[in-house]
Amino acid sequence: MMQFRADNIDSALLHLEKSVETYRQLGGEYESKVIPALFVMGNIYNTLQQHQDAENAWRDAYEVFGNKNGHSHLYPEIKGSLTKLLNARRGLV
Repeated sequence: MMQFRADNIDSALLHLEKSVETYRQLGGEYESKVIPALFVMGNIYNTLQQHQDAENAWRDAYEVFGNKNGHSHLYPEIKGSLTKLLNARRGLV
């Protein structure tokens, strides 16, 4: 997160990807910890106009949320981001 706030986008994405990989390797109760990282990755990709990557990251976070029911405060944000992106693609915005 510090890299993102410092506007080091490439470094931020690298750290977030490594975080997701590490939490997934740990498995179990750590799986839900990927949700915030995936959400931020989606936000970064969306800002960079890499909409397919943003969608993939948000969908992944949404699916993990559904499986693990973690980080309930992010659920509306993830769902809203996905909905807005998909509606924009369909020309509904």
